[in-house]
Amino acid sequence: MVLSVEAKRTAPGRWEAYTDNGREHTGLDVIDWVARAVELGAGEILLTAVDQRARARGWTLSCCVWSTHVNVPVIISGGFGELPDLQRASEAGASGVAIADALHWGRMTVPEIKQQARALGVEVRW
Repeated sequence: MVLSVEAKRTAPGRWEAYTDNGREHTGLDVIDWVARAVELGAGEILLTAVDQRARARGWTLSCCVWSTHVNVPVIISGGFGELPDLQRASEAGASGVAIADALHWGRMTVPEIKQQARALGVEVRW
């Protein structure tokens, strides 16, 4: 089971879990919620920085710190901008990345992204 978490930075170093595409507050701290979800059986986490989505400015890599709090893969989403972002996400601790905007709008293709990721030394599954 993959838990999808929508997160917004509410203060420096503080992230809150949201619902409804980042419109509804939950009052839950993201790190606490992710840890609890893993305790309840989540086997993977998809973390979306909703305030970065579709901006193509790079992922909010500070969210990768969440991966150190759980022993399951953490995929980050929301903000892919350029191919070096893949390397930065990998180095920051993300288990994987989700890319949407670049593909939806035809800025890049899946084969192009995979080829360039490998060239940057980022592990890619075929």
